[in-house]
Amino acid sequence: MKTPTVDLFIKSCAKDVEWLKYSLRSIQKFCTGFRDVVLLFPEEEKEALKPLNHVTEKIHYTHEQGDRYLWQQVEKLNAWKYSDAYYFTYVDSDVVFTKPVSPQDLFDEESERPIVLYTPYSALIDKNGAASTPWQAVTEAALKRPVEYEFMRRHPMTASRVLLQLFDSFMNYTHKRGVADYIMAQKNRQFSEFNALYGFDYYD
Repeated sequence: MKTPTVDLFIKSCAKDVEWLKYSLRSIQKFCTGFRDVVLLFPEEEKEALKPLNHVTEKIHYTHEQGDRYLWQQVEKLNAWKYSDAYYFTYVDSDVVFTKPVSPQDLFDEESERPIVLYTPYSALIDKNGAASTPWQAVTEAALKRPVEYEFMRRHPMTASRVLLQLFDSFMNYTHKRGVADYIMAQKNRQFSEFNALYGFDYYD
């Protein structure tokens, strides 16, 4: 299978640099077939990157806004604004590869689409009968529809720029405000970017 351009996308910060160091080393050792490593890092913390001696990553120094947990979700959903890649494979700072990985490993050979695992929320019940993940109601609020599945089931996750743009348009149409404004307005960090994105893709 021949895939379109795929970039690895990482949103990191100073407190995660020790993890990031090993993540980037593992990417250099094990990841092939990806075009670029796109790294977003806070402008005000850029000094923290110097010890890594990065030479190949495409670094964008950004300005943090509001709650940083919510803001990093905004940045991930805006990946298409930082690169012209057709696909983005998301890697957190603490994700370390231990064996060879290429884009072909992340795509379904028959459909040529990214593999996204999902589990029914009905199966995610703890021994006391309570939901073991908090994202169902949160995602239903974002999508304004019932959602039966949890989509955050493994790293890494891959999404197309078309999907990201369609989701942005959906949020504008549905909530009368863009992705950033919607996410940053959520109380108690009540948003899950990948559940919302892949839920939108699944039901659309």
